[in-house]
Amino acid sequence: MIRQTICSLQKQMSILPGRVKDWNLLSQYHYRQDHPGVIDKVFTMTFHPKRHILLPNEDKVIGVIVYAMPLANCAYRNRATNQRYFSLGSRSETLSLLNREVRRITRVVIHPQFRGIGLAHWLVSETLPKAGVPLVEAMATMGHLNPFFEKAGMLRFDQEDSVASRRLIDAFAHININVTSLSQETLVSQIKKCPEHEQYFIKSEMMEMIKGFSRRFRQLEPTLENLTNFVVRQLKLRPVYYLWQRSDSTLYEKKLTQENQHENSKNTTKQTRGSSTE
Repeated sequence: MIRQTICSLQKQMSILPGRVKDWNLLSQYHYRQDHPGVIDKVFTMTFHPKRHILLPNEDKVIGVIVYAMPLANCAYRNRATNQRYFSLGSRSETLSLLNREVRRITRVVIHPQFRGIGLAHWLVSETLPKAGVPLVEAMATMGHLNPFFEKAGMLRFDQEDSVASRRLIDAFAHININVTSLSQETLVSQIKKCPEHEQYFIKSEMMEMIKGFSRRFRQLEPTLENLTNFVVRQLKLRPVYYLWQRSDSTLYEKKLTQENQHENSKNTTKQTRGSSTE
């Protein structure tokens, strides 16, 4: 467990088990408004202010973290755990092992009045050992900008471009478009300037990429605007995957380290590139 002095207000705060209604209380301040999944545990951060003319005198829930049951399929997890939860046999066996060993952090929210003083990573680090499982995972779209999961002691796994992503980037390069540096509007404009056969080619490649995603995306109306909006989001907003392993866990003979995952990532990239050129 990481113990750090966050700020002078920390002595007036406590982190305790909470309830779903505590999450509901602060959910309006989280950027995601969809459901946080099948909730297993909730922990709250409560502020107990000293009497002061400028501060409220009642206790106030100022932070919430939600631990949910793991998703059945997660490619990021498979890579980070060396395929531990992949192809075990029956689906029920896989789900049973996942539910015994893994939880995922699906929401961390701090009240806007208390942001910017390091409370998010304190809330994560204090509750990770209380999750009750050997492994805790998290996914963060904004992980590159605000790495509070890393500060809390979780290991970061940057994701390499998928085969489908690299193929699409190469396809755009074939028609002299650098897709990773353009906005969606600019990308549409540049595609429309291409000859008709090139437009058909790149639209086919975008549709091919979407085939690898869930039904919700595959059912998109294949307009140029919809396709480019999806592609830009996938190529620019790649989430960062985080994994924490309990100190007494024996799931792995060798503990996960940043150096190991970086080396594995480089080796995987070399193998992929090597096979693609043969």
